[in-house]
Amino acid sequence: MTTKNKCLQIMMALGVLTLGACQQEKITDGEKKIPLELLITNISHNVVYPTVKKLNLDALELHTSVAKYCGDIENLGNTDTRASNDHYKDVINFMRNDPKEKWAKVMTQFHRYEMMQFGPVKNPLSTTINTLYTFDTSHKCKATINISRNKAPNFNVIDEEGYKLIGLDTVEALLFTNLEDSLCPRELSWDKKPFLDKQIDTCKYMTKLTENILANTKKIESDWSIQDGDFNSQILTSSALGSNENAVNQISQALFYLYGGIIDAKVTVPAGIQVFNNRLESCDQSCPEKTEHQYSNQSIESIVSALEGFQLLFNGINPDSGENGISFDDLLMAKNNSATVNGINDALTNAITNYKKHIGLNSLTVLAKNVDAKKCLNTTRKNRLVEICALNQDVALVTDYLKEMEVLLKGLLSKPTVQQGDND
Repeated sequence: MTTKNKCLQIMMALGVLTLGACQQEKITDGEKKIPLELLITNISHNVVYPTVKKLNLDALELHTSVAKYCGDIENLGNTDTRASNDHYKDVINFMRNDPKEKWAKVMTQFHRYEMMQFGPVKNPLSTTINTLYTFDTSHKCKATINISRNKAPNFNVIDEEGYKLIGLDTVEALLFTNLEDSLCPRELSWDKKPFLDKQIDTCKYMTKLTENILANTKKIESDWSIQDGDFNSQILTSSALGSNENAVNQISQALFYLYGGIIDAKVTVPAGIQVFNNRLESCDQSCPEKTEHQYSNQSIESIVSALEGFQLLFNGINPDSGENGISFDDLLMAKNNSATVNGINDALTNAITNYKKHIGLNSLTVLAKNVDAKKCLNTTRKNRLVEICALNQDVALVTDYLKEMEVLLKGLLSKPTVQQGDND
């Protein structure tokens, strides 16, 4: 499809731009021209908005499921007053399956959205991504203490400690921990309460959490909704991210979060991998206890979702329709750099495939155990001597191509000044 036809197709699908939009700010290389405002609008309306809309719908399903689950637990005490704790455990474990599935659906959307960190998600005056989830490997003892004291979550405290107690990560701990286990390493007097009473107390707390999560996803959807004054309109009127060039630059920086915010924190650190210049240099002692989603063992799925979010953003793909709109791949194609586009997409597809091979079989916690430093150093994407080290290199290849994109689009795009796992 020619750039002009693609421009008109997306413009008509959006229904918000005039024909003149295809004639305004452009990146030019010969006869190939890409209107920046069309790229911004496509990403905002056709990539981010469907993602956060689905996130909000899934959050509603989670809250509804948790509320029903908790209501059913209370009813157990009224109908099975003479039942044993073992009976209660069997019944409650079965009842937890639905809220667990709903939680996993929300996390899939969250981790996709995690790769779209620009706009309201980076705005301290708006709902931030940390109000939904914090990658926190510490135990949730304080949540249990609050539950034991019948103390409601403090949603007004927006600080690091507050984030650790009010998001999907705390819901994960409460839903996936074995019913007979405690989140606290020390014994609490609350531990001696009747089993069913403790489950009811926990449920009341968890219901408040999911209610607050839903309120935050509604706010995020509202920020991105397609209406007058939405965040896309603010970008295009230069009141949010500055000029269109600056806006595109800030959106592009969200792509670089893939390595520093996702792979570096969630794969290389637990594996004990030390990375310099995006290349494996040495291995230290592995720390599997630092992997993500240890309660649910969804660490592999979270990486896959983040890679899918990157894929949507880079290519401008609408996750609902699958339509490929104007985005960074088109900027590169307009500069006759199809090799970089293909390189990024091929590396992404390969990485997603390799991570998916472990779903249902391994978690990153398992893969990060007892990493052999020498074998890790000698691991390549082909020989895969140590799988977690190879998985790290699978994604490092994507960021290598991102560096190429930065050079090829120099003057428009620039990498963040500080980037984890990248010192060049």
